[in-house]
Amino acid sequence: MGEAILQDRTVKTDDSLHKGALTHRDSGRLFGSAGESEPAVMPNPKVTIVMPVMNGGRYFELALRSALAQTYGNIEIIVVNDGSNDGGETERIALKYSDRIRYFSQENRGVSGALNTAIRHMTGDVFTWLSHDDIYLPHKTESQVSFHRRLNRPNAILFTDYGLIDPEGKLFYTTDIELGLLTEKPLLPLHRGLVNGCTLYIPAWIIKEFYPFDESLRYTQDYDLWLRISQEHEFFLQKEAHVHYRTHPGQDSHKPGSLIERNRLFQRLMDGRSETQRVQMEGSEKRFFVENATYYGSAGIAEVAAYGHEQAALWSAAKTLVSVILPCDRSVRTAGADPVRALRSILQQSHTNLEVILVTDAPLPADLEAAIAGDPRVRRIPSEAGADPFDTGMEQARGHYLAFLDPRDTFLSDKILRQLDAMAEAGRTVSYTGYSVGGGGTEPAGPGSSLGETTYPEIIADCPVATSALMIHRTVFLGGFRFEATAGPAEDALVAIWLARRHAVLGISGALSDIHWTHALFALGRNSILERIDALCSALEADPAHSRQVSKLERLAESRRAIAFAGEADQATQAYRTTRDVAALHATARRLGAEGQILLAKDLYGLRLADEPNDPEALDALSQFAQQAGDSAGALDWLERLLETSEPSPYAFIRCMHLHQGRGALDKALQTIFHARAHYPDNEELRLQALSLLIEMGERNWARVEAERAVRTGITTPALACLASQALLDGNASLDMLQRVSDLVQRTIALNPVEGALSYFRLLRRTGRLAEAAEVVRAGLAEAPGNADLARALLEVQPVTTLPAGDAVILRRSASALSSDSALSEALSSLADFVAAMDVVPGAPHTEAAVKVLERVVRSTPPPTPRPGGPIFILSWTLARGGAERLVAMLFARLRKRLGSRPVELLLFDCAQERATSFYLSETGHAREELLIYDDVQRVEAPYKWIGASSYHQWLIELFRARKPAVLYAHLEVPNLVGGLAAVLTGVPRILLGTYNMRPPDFIDDADACHWYREGYRQLLSRPEVHLTGMAQTCVDDYADWLGVDLEGRASIVPSGFEIGSFHSALDPAARARARQTLSIDADRPVVGVVMRIALPKAPLLWVQVAASVAARRPDTVFAVIGDGPLLPAMKNAAAELGLSGAFRFTGALEDAYAALPALDVFLLTSFSEGMPNAIIEAQASGVPVVSRRVGAIDETIRPGETGVSVAGSDPQALADAVLSYLDNPERTARARQAAQAFAREHFDIERMIDRVQALVEG
Repeated sequence: MGEAILQDRTVKTDDSLHKGALTHRDSGRLFGSAGESEPAVMPNPKVTIVMPVMNGGRYFELALRSALAQTYGNIEIIVVNDGSNDGGETERIALKYSDRIRYFSQENRGVSGALNTAIRHMTGDVFTWLSHDDIYLPHKTESQVSFHRRLNRPNAILFTDYGLIDPEGKLFYTTDIELGLLTEKPLLPLHRGLVNGCTLYIPAWIIKEFYPFDESLRYTQDYDLWLRISQEHEFFLQKEAHVHYRTHPGQDSHKPGSLIERNRLFQRLMDGRSETQRVQMEGSEKRFFVENATYYGSAGIAEVAAYGHEQAALWSAAKTLVSVILPCDRSVRTAGADPVRALRSILQQSHTNLEVILVTDAPLPADLEAAIAGDPRVRRIPSEAGADPFDTGMEQARGHYLAFLDPRDTFLSDKILRQLDAMAEAGRTVSYTGYSVGGGGTEPAGPGSSLGETTYPEIIADCPVATSALMIHRTVFLGGFRFEATAGPAEDALVAIWLARRHAVLGISGALSDIHWTHALFALGRNSILERIDALCSALEADPAHSRQVSKLERLAESRRAIAFAGEADQATQAYRTTRDVAALHATARRLGAEGQILLAKDLYGLRLADEPNDPEALDALSQFAQQAGDSAGALDWLERLLETSEPSPYAFIRCMHLHQGRGALDKALQTIFHARAHYPDNEELRLQALSLLIEMGERNWARVEAERAVRTGITTPALACLASQALLDGNASLDMLQRVSDLVQRTIALNPVEGALSYFRLLRRTGRLAEAAEVVRAGLAEAPGNADLARALLEVQPVTTLPAGDAVILRRSASALSSDSALSEALSSLADFVAAMDVVPGAPHTEAAVKVLERVVRSTPPPTPRPGGPIFILSWTLARGGAERLVAMLFARLRKRLGSRPVELLLFDCAQERATSFYLSETGHAREELLIYDDVQRVEAPYKWIGASSYHQWLIELFRARKPAVLYAHLEVPNLVGGLAAVLTGVPRILLGTYNMRPPDFIDDADACHWYREGYRQLLSRPEVHLTGMAQTCVDDYADWLGVDLEGRASIVPSGFEIGSFHSALDPAARARARQTLSIDADRPVVGVVMRIALPKAPLLWVQVAASVAARRPDTVFAVIGDGPLLPAMKNAAAELGLSGAFRFTGALEDAYAALPALDVFLLTSFSEGMPNAIIEAQASGVPVVSRRVGAIDETIRPGETGVSVAGSDPQALADAVLSYLDNPERTARARQAAQAFAREHFDIERMIDRVQALVEG
């Protein structure tokens, strides 16, 4: 089986559709399959080029020369003069080449007659056709012979894309027939007139089988023959343009008779299609006529368009036979099955043109026989051993459409009619309707209308599918659909998934069936349910088409876990009742509780309490479950029962105390904690709780007594020390006691609660425990809302830690208390709004969208303070091979040298010595150990997930806090955003964001990433300390437009910089000779080249097309491609298929690529997106003129007309013309070489770049 990717579905196709085969399939048979009598594919066939001519004029000789210029040698050219009356001009032209062609002359019989004459006399193995006013590209024949050989199908007929040229031969359009569309609709090219006869490559034995061309047809004789051939053989699309088709006023297609013949042809095309073929093309007969009518109307073929609309209006569902398959064998006569009810729901359909296929393995019951009552629409089919009954029914069905009904289910009376109409209107061959779940008389509660427009990918979400809601066209069955492929657990869902991967599935709103499966499903037993879910999960996980359905897979997995846990609980229950093994019961209950299966765990603990009412573990667990559910009264009941047992833990007492405290019963809370003290007199946590409660109750003296007792006994925890000191101070303790506690507090935490909180906060932050640090400072701020130090500390750790929504009150109180510091107060107020909006529980990570978090962070962070003379940090991803990376390395080295004693540091996310990420390390002039490089084993303590690149972000924050840089100059998108945000949070006063291209969506094919980039830049640039740099004004303007931000005064231009004098010059004969020797190129041959990463943004296949156009006019040209990349194999293949392998030099990545530049006569760049490409600057510095597409800042990178040429659009011929303007004009090339070096020296010298950067970092 071949594979093609179609939209979001992976579509399995027959091998016959490989490379876009155009075939007819009907009644399950694939026309055009190679038979035993067909000849084998010939390795070096003789190709006949047939040229019918009638008054060819000046175009004829051009066409003939293009045939003679074919790079493939084994050809014959037959020219048939069809009665030209041009005074012998056609014959004179033909006879000039009589030694290389075969020439025939005849009375005028039209193009058909000339073609028939040529076919009778041809001796070649392959027929091709060239009109006298069109052009073959030189590689046309060679490429098609090669393609046909690789295809290895003797009966394959090839056709290709083609270019349109004007009367003067200028190419203005190239067709682009879509392979994916052809895979879905192989007959489409014939119906749309996309098969150009001059692109065809037809084995001679096929053309001789079907010729002659109909000589009564003057304009559509070609399509008449292609139509006849296509009934038996395959047409394959070769995705290349080999022919230039000339449009001019004198051509036959512009004559009045042409429209008449086209009307007849295309009407015959529509009429000649079977129902199956029409459905294959457009999904339904009605849609077939509508789509064709619409197309022909837009093409000006009004008569055919009117006919198509008329046929669409005449289509009626009543004429369409629908087969409904109803299994009635013994295997389906289970609980809930009622085949009589199911059959009646079919026979009572409002759509009466149907047949019912009963699949049975035994005589029918009497009630079912009575229901049939001789109805001729019912057919009985014996079931086959081991076969799925639905498959057996499909094999015997006569209908155009097939529906299926489980004997437990029923159809609503208009189900078939509504489903049929919807499928015909939408042009879909597969559909599901909504349904209701009756399940033994319950109220309908199924998904109903929630299916939406399409079922897929909701199959595994909230709208489970059912086989009784399915209808398919017969072509789906003929295309390989079988129920047996998905038989077993979860069959309904797996069938739907199989179909959705291969077809556009129509979802039809409204419950049109009643499904009675709920009780029967659970009657299968827990193990069967688990099998169904396992089968479904396995199928989905193995299918790459469902990679975006992770959340739904997780939901399925969660369902499976719940059922499995229920089974585990049942087993534990049975085991306990048999063995009374308490430890095993406890272990299972604990495990279920830890997994969140609270109800199951409660059942097991309840089972234990029935035997032993005072089981401590059961009582404790049940109290915790109640507390988690918010049932404080229930939790207290269980805890108080626990405290009456002999084994209550200290924490049971503490929880009981907190529950009383939360309910306002402070006396009961105090009574509980002192009851606990009697059990555990030395427990420090109980002392802490007692002391805390006494302070809360205002019992100062009692609290002092407890504190003194704690001091005398000994305190080891900072929290108890702080609380004891507070109680002693409030309770007028003795001087001796105060001295003792003072000494204790000095050893643990500062005596003053605020200072203590700050000291402890700094300790925790230094050790990376940011969440705990936030808790400490939050508590301090609650005590001292007007303390600015505490407020700033809290802002430092937010939002990398989480605040509960309730803390918004504390933050607003603090903002009010600090109103004298407007910036700090505003930041606290903004954070309070954010915290309230987040509404999260303490300790949970943020669930808010990253954009909202980023916005809040940037707006809530106080403005920075100056850091005169502080370090300058330069940040980038890596020092890998690339233009931006090279500039970063040079910038660091030169700036560090320029600024002398002022620290300049280079920060990198990756610069592994053994990997390509350190390629430009030597350019920095420093060893790897002298740079600041991210340590990838660093632990990420706090939840940084809201920004991405979390570990990088934490590393930068900690580094910036420790080193306090005055300037951050980041480069490229992720370092800009991650570094920029870290710099804002840590108060870096000058932040530069360096960009090297046009807007990211131009070269990054990831919509989500581009969205975050855009919002990140927008938020960062709202800060006054943040400044953008770009390589050219065009780049900066493009960013401003993309961001929707006014960058006036907020952005600067920093163009690329190079040591221009270090480049080898094409003006130096010795350097040019060495470069040519390196590339193995003769000294006298013209060379067009490029240095690039061979990837999609550089449009390497367009580069090859331009090369082909250049080679057609300058065959001696050599094309040098210096570089490597993922599309290098594709580029090589494209050159080979164009017959240009010998003209190309693919060098791969060179250590000194710039030394090869002097070998070039022209530097050609075809990128679809660029900023200010370094490669073009380097080419000019080497004295090489440039030809490039006019994208990005190209016109700022060259001096148009002097150092190079920029070409608008992507026309290969226009780019080739620009290249040839240098190759054909040595004087112009010499002038451009001089101008290019002077321009590069003036605008792109490295010292000029450093001057600009120095002004920015010191400004």
